[in-house]
Amino acid sequence: MLTLYFYEPGYDAFGMWKRKYDRPAIVLADYELMKETLVKNGAAYTGRQEVPLSRMLRGGEYGIVDTSGALWQQHRRFAIQVFRDFGMGKDMMQNRILEEVSDFLKKCKQSADDPLDLRNHIDMAVGNNQLRKVCFDLWLAGMETTSNTLYWGILYILLDSGVQKAIHDELDIKIGSDRLITMADRSKLHYMNAAITEIQRLANLLPMNVLHETTCDVEIEGYSIPKGTLVLPQISTVMYDEEVR
Repeated sequence: MLTLYFYEPGYDAFGMWKRKYDRPAIVLADYELMKETLVKNGAAYTGRQEVPLSRMLRGGEYGIVDTSGALWQQHRRFAIQVFRDFGMGKDMMQNRILEEVSDFLKKCKQSADDPLDLRNHIDMAVGNNQLRKVCFDLWLAGMETTSNTLYWGILYILLDSGVQKAIHDELDIKIGSDRLITMADRSKLHYMNAAITEIQRLANLLPMNVLHETTCDVEIEGYSIPKGTLVLPQISTVMYDEEVR
């Protein structure tokens, strides 16, 4: 606003911003608008802006997050095939996860009364042994977000004994204590599902989504937006919006 004041009558400021920052960008801060653009009309927003730092880290135009078009489709198909080979969508994947969970619980019990850094064990359980076998994007989007969600989940639950008891009671009633939880139990654990959803909202691990770019001319809220325009969903505003239900 101060810039607009110094560039009276105001519109000259926009010219200055264009010369200084080059391309315009649209920030989405409304849930329904994000859903309308990125979900219902998602194909029109699959473009990606070229980020020099990302290209340097990847050694070129590689990965899934910052590529688009035919290259993105090719890499996406490859990633999905790799996941399927690991058992995605099958009991094989669940069995591998349960093995990691069992190993994680065993390490916790072995620590007895000694101080235990849960973060290190969570990172290991999620997949440090596979880092050399997956690309940077899959690690960042999969392992890092999962381990951080677990870490924040433990911290939030430790702060609320009432939530701890409610989760524990539900598990005792619906599952018992003689086996591990599986995905087949999900539909029965209503309170736990709600607690996990609330943890993900509060943790807000991805406050800003990746930069999208329109692949064709679109219309947003009645405004005509040309092809090649940057679109940034501001997810944190939705996470803390009391009107979103």
